[in-house]
Amino acid sequence: PGPLRRRPLFDELESRRAALAAGRTPGGQWFAGRPPVLRVFQQPTALAPFEEIPPEKIRICHLGAGASRPDPGLAAGQPTIQVGVDPVLGRLAWADTLDLPARLKVSYAYGFSGDLGGGPYDQTESVARTLALARKPTWHVGVATELGSASGETIHTSLADAIADWHDQPAGTTGLITIMDSHSYPGDLTVTIPAGSSLFLVGADWPRLPKPSGGDERRLGQVHAAEVRPHLQGNLRITATAAGDPAPPGVLALHGLLLEGELSVNDPTGQLAVLRIAHSTLVPGAGGLRVTGSKTTARVELERSICGAVDLPARGASLALLDCIIDAGTGTAITGAANAIDVQRSTILGRVNARRLDAGNAIFAGLVRAARQQEGCVRFCYVPPGSTTGRRHRCQPDLARETAAAGKTLSSAAERAIQARITPVFTSRDYGHPAYLQLAGSCPPELRTGADDGAEMGAFHFLQQPQREANLRASLDEYLRVGLEAGLIFST
Repeated sequence: PGPLRRRPLFDELESRRAALAAGRTPGGQWFAGRPPVLRVFQQPTALAPFEEIPPEKIRICHLGAGASRPDPGLAAGQPTIQVGVDPVLGRLAWADTLDLPARLKVSYAYGFSGDLGGGPYDQTESVARTLALARKPTWHVGVATELGSASGETIHTSLADAIADWHDQPAGTTGLITIMDSHSYPGDLTVTIPAGSSLFLVGADWPRLPKPSGGDERRLGQVHAAEVRPHLQGNLRITATAAGDPAPPGVLALHGLLLEGELSVNDPTGQLAVLRIAHSTLVPGAGGLRVTGSKTTARVELERSICGAVDLPARGASLALLDCIIDAGTGTAITGAANAIDVQRSTILGRVNARRLDAGNAIFAGLVRAARQQEGCVRFCYVPPGSTTGRRHRCQPDLARETAAAGKTLSSAAERAIQARITPVFTSRDYGHPAYLQLAGSCPPELRTGADDGAEMGAFHFLQQPQREANLRASLDEYLRVGLEAGLIFST
């Protein structure tokens, strides 16, 4: 897989139009198969259903600055063209001679290094682990803009309506809100978690299953977390409230979501036991995660997620990161000077402040300050010079400096040279880039193979890239004819 380019798509659609005009069956590799590489749908009026625009009515254009707007084929009103698409810049241009539709919808794929962050990949096993954190759901509703009910279950058309429905449930409810499509849901949202209640916000399908008596039904608590990635546009504010009688602490979980705003959780009375964010993206620069509450003792868990800055309360809460990206740029990535923090197989851009730090196979691109240096252990990590942590084991650039010294004292120039060489190099630091925070080929091998199992440090440790490359090279050597040599050329 690689990024789409304008010219191949333009040529195929031009050939498709010519074939259809000549009465031939069109071919090609981008739009002839099912599904096409990209699709555009229009809703002519507010109450009309969506209609797919046939590929032959799409024109591939350059819609950037300085390009003709929208395109000669669109402006001239060619009868076969309805919409222009720029696959490089991600822009659409509607034909000037046609009435604007009420709404547009697009379907496309995006590239990324691995199954990390909010995405439509299969998350079935992770969802099962998340739902096991609390009692089985006793209340379940869906959210979808176009899907209807199968046998009387509640399907809301907006997330705000589903949350209003949640607020009508009694304390002690275990609720599951399943967002069943990949649409965008705009607007700020406020959610209250009563004492003893647990709430799961999950991006997943709520499958229709056959009933023994005939027909279909959707069953309580059953979801299929694949091919769905809902987009929440706005801030999400969550407050855990106290009740008169003591109640067991609850769970709040977000799974499989893209949140373009701040997630703020206020737990003033310690009603939350776990705050879990899994396979989700809290867009860096758009808000991040903020947890408040003078009495909170919640365990904040992030797994396979991308997040902006994380701000923890003065005391009580703990933070655990697993296969995550925390991106605060050059600012403070984790504010937790009074908190215990556990970072495993993650990449952190920005400074980290912690009371106690445990870490393994992680990359800290900013300075780290752990108040209790007699506690915790940092293993097989990159920790910038000048950081203060607990005991370190085979961390970089410490290990490279010790190896070069071989029991002798290095000069300051030699130390600076080691520190300059052994530093993380990423293909891109820009969120949204297909190779966002992927270790580049020019990254020093001490980091690309520096984890405890020989894999790379950081958030993409789970890909096992060095092992896969070594296995491929070994297989090539084994099967090549005598006298031939093979090399690997990485295209993405």
